[in-house]
Amino acid sequence: FYKLLDKEKITETILMRSVISGFPFIVLIKDGKSLGEYFELCNKKFRIDTIMLIGLNMLKLIQKLHSYNIVHNYIEPDNIMVLKQEGETNFIFSQFDNAVKKKIIVDNKRNFVSSRFSSLGSQLGIFPTFRDDLESLAYMLFYFLSQGTILNQSTYDQIKLFKLNFLAEEFNHSDLCDELIQFFNYSRFLAYEETPDYNYLIELFNNYFEKHNSAHACLYYD
Repeated sequence: FYKLLDKEKITETILMRSVISGFPFIVLIKDGKSLGEYFELCNKKFRIDTIMLIGLNMLKLIQKLHSYNIVHNYIEPDNIMVLKQEGETNFIFSQFDNAVKKKIIVDNKRNFVSSRFSSLGSQLGIFPTFRDDLESLAYMLFYFLSQGTILNQSTYDQIKLFKLNFLAEEFNHSDLCDELIQFFNYSRFLAYEETPDYNYLIELFNNYFEKHNSAHACLYYD
């Protein structure tokens, strides 16, 4: 599905496609720096406005991906590329190795994903649906808010335990806002087969900017 996603500006540009010894392969152009690289360049400090704008733009990208019944299943800062073109900042996905088609869910199929930002269900081996991409995004936004201090346990079992006990409303940070708490709780407790209400979530983030009189025409990395 790389050809489709490239055409829709959801993933990196395809440079070439070929087959060697019967094995198909593609070469992708790295179109920019990743969110993870920007986070490091900014000494792991993003403004809350930047974090909320990342959330807003990522929701729109995820909605577009899900419209093709594709679950990315590997959302984390290093797998999101930042494109700056003509004064605008956009995101695209990288790394689709763990992506799955939502329609092929099979009873009792196990799917273990070893990523710090995986949903709790994915870490428990439950086959992913749309809600899992949203939960991964929520963990990533809290990771940015914490300046990279959470989800750094030494083993995935410890990370899984952290997620089991994590309560967004008890997260101690002066910039924590109600909209981010609501987004996390919505994503975490969405029913397994339920289709997310993307418009509600996008409006949730827009409400943040309206409440705080924050312009969000561009991203600020400082």
